[in-house]
Formats: sequence, structure tokens, C-alpha cells
Amino acid sequence: MIEPDKIANKRAQTLAKYCSIRKFYQTTLSEFVPERNYDALMTIHANYYWGKTHNGWSDHKYEDCIDKIDKISKQIFILGASKKSEYYDFVEHNPFPEHVHIENTRELLKSRGRNVVEIPVPMRFYIDDLKNDPFAARETWKFFNNTENEPTKRQLEKFVDATKDKAYAIFHDVLLIAK
Repeated sequence: MIEPDKIANKRAQTLAKYCSIRKFYQTTLSEFVPERNYDALMTIHANYYWGKTHNGWSDHKYEDCIDKIDKISKQIFILGASKKSEYYDFVEHNPFPEHVHIENTRELLKSRGRNVVEIPVPMRFYIDDLKNDPFAARETWKFFNNTENEPTKRQLEKFVDATKDKAYAIFHDVLLIAK
């Protein structure tokens, strides 16, 4: 498991007793030096951060990470959000650049000669309680907007208003399997 954050890495190590994670690396994928080639590599929504740098987003860095996993793994499993996800209906602005959407990741893997299978994975994110629970509304706003910053009163009202007629949002995720 590759996790650059020290605290998150430590927490992730508790997963080892429930699954077959043999080794943990506290580094980023771009800085990871593999000890060998792997049979499979899986990431769940982490691909969004492969292109993040201290200076902002870089589609070149993102492609470098795709190249790396292409070279070190026989099979690649990536679960990510589609451009069609209702998630984007509720954010103030898309916190992620265009190149990390699953549709673009699919094309990058295909361009490297991979046979890519797509499996739709619609996920329901329940938002019905946001109307009556200010804490849940605030924390969900931060999650949706990918920030630890507190929303303004106006931002929170706008967010709750946008979600008021829905019991849940459907995140149209897609699992890519690249062989």
C-alpha cells in the first residue's frame, strides 16, 4: 500500500489483518521505487491526486503515474468518478482537473496498449439528513468540495438548497480493469 500521509498510512496498516496487504510505503506513487513487478494494482479514487503538485495540477505528472503503473503491474484496477456523476451538481466548482476523470484515464490506459474493461459502479451518497443537521451539512460540503475549510453561511445555504429535493446523490463511478 502506498500512502504518503504518515497518519493515514498508520491507519491503513490496520487493514492488513483484514486483507492481503503485505507491505506499506509512506511515499507518493510518483516517488515510489518498486521492488519488483506486481500481478495487480488497485486504486480507489486516489488517482485524483496523482497529478497534484505543490504548484497546482499537472496532467504531465498524472500521465507519468499512469506510465509507472503500466510498467509495474500486469493488471490495473482503478475505481473513479465519471464526468456524469451527480457529485458535480453539488460542488461550487470542480475541485479536480479534467484529466483525472475516469473517461480520460481509460483513454490513457488504452493508448498504452491495454485492453480496458469498464464496469459501472453507481454509488448512492445519502444527503437527505443535510436539511436538518447543520454538522452533517457542513462536513458533507467540505467532502464534496475537497477541502478542510469551513463553508461560509451563504455557501452552506446554497449547498443545502441544491440538495433539498434529493434523498441521495448518485456517484456514477466506473471500475476500470486494464490488462
